[in-house]
Amino acid sequence: MLNPESVILNLVLNLIQYWFRIFRAGLFQHLTESIGYETLKRVQGDKEAASSNASHNTGIAIYSPVTYNPVMKKRLAKARLLVLSGITMVLFMVLTVTPAGAAVKAGFLYKLADFTGFIPYTTPRVVLDETYDEVYVLFQNTIRVFNQYGMEIYRFGDDLQVGRIHDLAVRPDGNIILLCYEEGKYRLVLCNYRGEQISEMSLRNLHEGFSGFSPVRFLYRNGNLYFASLPGFQVVVTDEEGNYKDGYDLAEIMEFTRKELEDKGMVGFNVTKDGSILFTVPSLFKVYRISPDRKATFFGRPGGPPGMFGVIAGVAADKMDNYLVADKLKSIVQIFDRNTQFISEFGYRTGAPGGLFSPDEVWVSSKDRVFVSQSRGMGISVFLLTYD
Repeated sequence: MLNPESVILNLVLNLIQYWFRIFRAGLFQHLTESIGYETLKRVQGDKEAASSNASHNTGIAIYSPVTYNPVMKKRLAKARLLVLSGITMVLFMVLTVTPAGAAVKAGFLYKLADFTGFIPYTTPRVVLDETYDEVYVLFQNTIRVFNQYGMEIYRFGDDLQVGRIHDLAVRPDGNIILLCYEEGKYRLVLCNYRGEQISEMSLRNLHEGFSGFSPVRFLYRNGNLYFASLPGFQVVVTDEEGNYKDGYDLAEIMEFTRKELEDKGMVGFNVTKDGSILFTVPSLFKVYRISPDRKATFFGRPGGPPGMFGVIAGVAADKMDNYLVADKLKSIVQIFDRNTQFISEFGYRTGAPGGLFSPDEVWVSSKDRVFVSQSRGMGISVFLLTYD
């Protein structure tokens, strides 16, 4: 994928080469013109003087043109000024055109906990409530609520008769929508902030092509609900009440064939602040972004060095539109700028604070906090992004 930073770097290198070529070519031209001018003057002058002093004059013309030719002095001064102007312009471009997401760091804060210590979750579902600055965590049909300091303040769900809870979303009014499955069919259950069931919802007026749609993930963003069928590579957008507004056939947009779909799996799913859909396909080592006008971009390649992928999972975008990608194999989260250039990484499989073990989901709050779920009972680690 072509990006502006690569283009600018190539332009800078080409400009440097261009200015030095001008300097060399101009210097050669000035020397040639100077020597020609001296030779012509001597030929038209006193022939005898020129003959008797040919060797001496030729040496002066060739080896000391600057000393004895004022015209040459002026031309070389202009050449120096031209080169200095060019170098100044190149340095200005290098210093002013820097990657938008440069110098982003993640510092470890804490793990989500209760009064007995951190909670040893294994790949739970994490949902951020930006309105009340709270975090909801779904694990084994129990939903726990944590405050801005990472401490549990409430729990519910284990006594609800709604089937298996797959996901949840929190609306600005505090009501909670649960995505549940019972006997192979999904249900949308509306609860109040205490987790008490109010009513049931449904996806209404689905357009042709989404009639058999069965979501397994969904989230709330900018007044809309985004439902995702990960196996089917489909996303349905509704209002807060479940009324259809738009639909994305991601396989069609990406031009995947039916055979390719059978070999691929959509894992990470998220939505940016501008309504773009993010998802990952680990088997292709790729992160995809589908804009609201259905323009598709992607990046990623396999490998061990920084900026390359092992087994990727969750993906998110911060307020600067940088990408954060969880890598289960490397046990890290990698950060890329909006132009998909690698910036930094954090985590690693260590026992030290801030270490990660097979990270799964990654979510970024409006206050620059990053929530990373992990495997092997390592819980949910919280980091703070800082920007230079």
